[in-house]
Amino acid sequence: MWGELETHLNSPDCILEKGILKAEHLGDYKLEIRFEGNKDVSIYELDFLPVLREEDSGKIFRSLLNKERFSRVVGRYNLTWLVWLKIQRACD
Repeated sequence: MWGELETHLNSPDCILEKGILKAEHLGDYKLEIRFEGNKDVSIYELDFLPVLREEDSGKIFRSLLNKERFSRVVGRYNLTWLVWLKIQRACD
């Protein structure tokens, strides 16, 4: 959870991760995130609902309260949520 991640990052033995290798949607607003380390991979299961429900989370994050949209997460050195846009070509 968030506390475990914070404890890890504040630890004197912490080796900072190089980036996110993979993010997998586990259901609801939970993600399993794999971080690349210098010699290993760190895996965290994080619940994003408390962050998304914050009063000042912003318009972009509030849109992720839609579970279908939240489930489209991709993790490649950062977290990205895919939004598919339907583009219509105007006919003359």
